[in-house]
Amino acid sequence: MSQATASITGPYVIGIGGATCTGKTTIAEKVSKQLMKHGANVQVFNQDEYYQQDLDSLFIPSLNYWNFDSPQAVDFERLVRDGNLIFESEALDALFDDRYFIKTTYLFCKCIREDRTYIPSDVAGYFDSFVWPAYARMADEAECRPQDFVFLRSFDIRMNVETIFSRTLRYVTDCWIELTCDQLSIDRATSFVLMPECGAISCFVGERFHLCISCQVSHV
Repeated sequence: MSQATASITGPYVIGIGGATCTGKTTIAEKVSKQLMKHGANVQVFNQDEYYQQDLDSLFIPSLNYWNFDSPQAVDFERLVRDGNLIFESEALDALFDDRYFIKTTYLFCKCIREDRTYIPSDVAGYFDSFVWPAYARMADEAECRPQDFVFLRSFDIRMNVETIFSRTLRYVTDCWIELTCDQLSIDRATSFVLMPECGAISCFVGERFHLCISCQVSHV
C-alpha cells in the first residue's frame, strides 16, 4: 500500500493470513476502500488468483483431488497477496510491514467451508486431512513469532476491519488513531504519546463502539 502523505517512503505492505473461510478477502476489500477514502493509493493482491497451472504433483490419489492447501500450490514468483498461505514464502514474508493472522476454531471453520462453493468442489475427507492440518501448522508457526503478528478472531469481521484500518491509517496519513477492545497497556500508551507524530491524545473509556459508527463517523 502506498500512502497519500510523505511521512514514510515507499509502499506500506500488509499481509492478511490465517484460516480458510475467515473473511480475509472481505476484510482486505473493506480496509482498502476505507483507506482510499482517506487518500491512500491501495492495491489488493489475492492469493486465489495465483495458483499454479500445473497441479499434477499435488494430486491426491486416495481422494481423487488436489492439495490446494500446500505451499507448492501457489506460484509465489507472481504473488504478493492476501490468503491462507501468505507467510509460507520467506522472500514474500520479508516484504510485509504488518502481518495479521486470523485464528479460528475447528467447528466454525468447517461449517463455513461446507457452506461455500468451490471449483472444483471439496471432496469428502479433504478438510480433515489437509485443510485443517495446514492451518494448525501455520498457526503454530505464527505463534512462535508473536512479535511479528497481530492475531485476530474469525468471529468478528467488522472488528477485524477496524483494527487493520486504524493501525494502517497512521502510516498512510497524518491521522494517528488506535482502536482497542483490550485492556490498555500503560507502556504501549506511553510509547504512543511520546512518538513525534503524536501531537495530542484523547482516551475514551467505557463508550460502546457501535454508538460511534454512523454515516457521520468514518473511523474511531
